[in-house]
Amino acid sequence: MNKFDPVKNEIVYRVDFNPIPVGEHLNPYYIREFSHLINFVINKLRSSQGELLNYLRSPDWQSLELVSSAIPLDSETLKMMVVLESIFENERQLITPEFSSRLDSIFAWPTLEVAKRFKEEYIPKGVIHRCIVESGSAIEMCGDLLPPGIDLSNLNKEIFSEQLKQTTGRARTYWKQLNNPILPELLIKGRVLVESVIN
Repeated sequence: MNKFDPVKNEIVYRVDFNPIPVGEHLNPYYIREFSHLINFVINKLRSSQGELLNYLRSPDWQSLELVSSAIPLDSETLKMMVVLESIFENERQLITPEFSSRLDSIFAWPTLEVAKRFKEEYIPKGVIHRCIVESGSAIEMCGDLLPPGIDLSNLNKEIFSEQLKQTTGRARTYWKQLNNPILPELLIKGRVLVESVIN
């Protein structure tokens, strides 16, 4: 897939920290609950790299405590993901605005093998769900370009500049679909139903 193609009755797999009840529909990406903050970071990024760096060094950011209602991740991890997704969303708007945002998408894996590989590497205590796409559209993207994240532990100007450069490069590769994915992820817009939980 190199565009959002219509899909119906296609079996996909989802990995989550906890079981989702059979018969429930999957929700879009949980990080969207921080959309206002992501938009704020994008505005800083578009102003200048220095503007973004100043914000990340500021007491407002440093004292910020994020809590997700959907996933058990600590605040520092969520803050890193906000910056990461801000960079990816900014590049989408610049490069492929016709593609739906990750923030509005439901994530799934196209095969059980890929779901198992993701689970083993990133959520070893997670749960795999077998799901069916009732209706909607989907695109296959390179999911392994996200997990490196972005290191915010050292906000030295030169070190941060290199982190930003590398992450922006991965985001461009992602939206231009220049990689053969090791972890092909599906971005789905539509209704996806949980059919069963796989042990």
